[in-house]
Amino acid sequence: MYRYRSFLGRHKQFSYIAILMGSLTTTAILLGINQQPLGKSNPQASGIAHFTRLDLSDIPSQMKDSRFAMPTFDADKSAQRIPDAKGIDPKDGQVKPLSLWDSWPVTDQDGRVANYHGYRLTIALSAVGKRRDKKGVKMALFAQKIDDKKTDPSSWIYLGYVLNSFTEGTDNPDKTIKKINNEWSGSSVMMNPEDDTIRVFYTGAMTKHGQAQSLSTVRVSVEPKDGSNWDSGLKVNHQKASDHKTVFLGDGKIYQTVNQIKSKNDSFAMRDPHFVAANGHYYLTFEGNTGKKYGDGQVTLNSPEDYGSLESYTSERKKMATNNELGSKAALASGAIGLLELNPDFTVKTVKPPLLMTSSANDITERPDLFFYKNKWYLFTCFQGKSLATTDKRFKDENFLYGYVSTDGIDGPYEKLNKTGLVLGSNTKRNTKKFTYAYTVLPPKDENDDNFTITSFTGDCTFGPTVGLTIKDKETWVQNQKVYDQGALSLGGKHIPASAQHW
Repeated sequence: MYRYRSFLGRHKQFSYIAILMGSLTTTAILLGINQQPLGKSNPQASGIAHFTRLDLSDIPSQMKDSRFAMPTFDADKSAQRIPDAKGIDPKDGQVKPLSLWDSWPVTDQDGRVANYHGYRLTIALSAVGKRRDKKGVKMALFAQKIDDKKTDPSSWIYLGYVLNSFTEGTDNPDKTIKKINNEWSGSSVMMNPEDDTIRVFYTGAMTKHGQAQSLSTVRVSVEPKDGSNWDSGLKVNHQKASDHKTVFLGDGKIYQTVNQIKSKNDSFAMRDPHFVAANGHYYLTFEGNTGKKYGDGQVTLNSPEDYGSLESYTSERKKMATNNELGSKAALASGAIGLLELNPDFTVKTVKPPLLMTSSANDITERPDLFFYKNKWYLFTCFQGKSLATTDKRFKDENFLYGYVSTDGIDGPYEKLNKTGLVLGSNTKRNTKKFTYAYTVLPPKDENDDNFTITSFTGDCTFGPTVGLTIKDKETWVQNQKVYDQGALSLGGKHIPASAQHW
């Protein structure tokens, strides 16, 4: 894609059809003549799951089925801020509520919600006052007592920032850590249930350096407030933070580096690291963009498998030839869910092929979530409607959760759940309290249970109400007739009636 991005950035007066017709693609291909068989034009990517333009076009009709709909809920009851989550606004010195968005629980190595010495732990992105993504975003830590029957917002205890400074946990920060000025989403795991540490993986965002992002990790100590008495509550011991380092910046071949971006209109991603342990091996899934090896420029635009079918390939190429905006969006779409195998010290051992590609259809595949359940690997990711490669205005306020499953191991190949991958959709406007996003699917403790937990945030400021999801093999159903307490990490607590959103 680098050639197209550079061209688009320098020659905006030229239409997309000129680029298309000037490439290796011919008029005959645009008309559906001499099309290559699916999987032949980009053989490196033929064994990888694809979110295609056909999948994208199926969304409006598929969302008419209420099994995919996010519940609608009473915002006055289910969009409450956590009472003691407050901080001092550096602008005016006033104490204000924290806005909270993307959140994730601390899990055990199996990906289940951890019992951390009698507590559930959740980390969320935070800012004092209103949400902001590019200036001083900090990870905030929350604890909830497991033996407390309450799971409403007041049950979450705010423990403060995970890291007080962006370089905490290293005496000699590497050059990437030195540039971080925002902490974005990730995952966290209790590696040893007997000690007082958690391993945190997060996105080191360097917004003073364009779109620069890194997959980073740090070990954090969370101790009893009173000596060795865990019942006394928890505190973060910032003096014990350690092993803070950069894990991955992209390799430039399978996954792009930020230096390979050629257009300001192109969205770069090296973020949302999700830790997985399997058979004694450590892995990270993450959001990235594919590099040359897995489709760039002409390869992506001329790749039928990225469209879903030869019929879709023909019709979509015709649309692009007459719609410059659509063609430009498709040309820049190179989203991927990547995979790394890690060494025991959490450095990179092997850079693996993507688990999912969204070439020509979506440029942003956020917050991957991967776990093992009933001898299968389940992969989930979030899509924002506004990031889809479409000019259809209906998608502007829509958000989606997509899912995939592998029966052949963590490397895949992955198949689409529900035939297209769609698991959940929400169509609530962003500037309302009922807006939800950053969906995370949590597996049950018991593999005989097919009820999963979906968490999110709501209103750009607090934990969203928890929703149930039923998974049976390759089919799913959103349990949208009720919602649970905000931020609840299981489905066993209090719930209130709800109904499916209308589309």
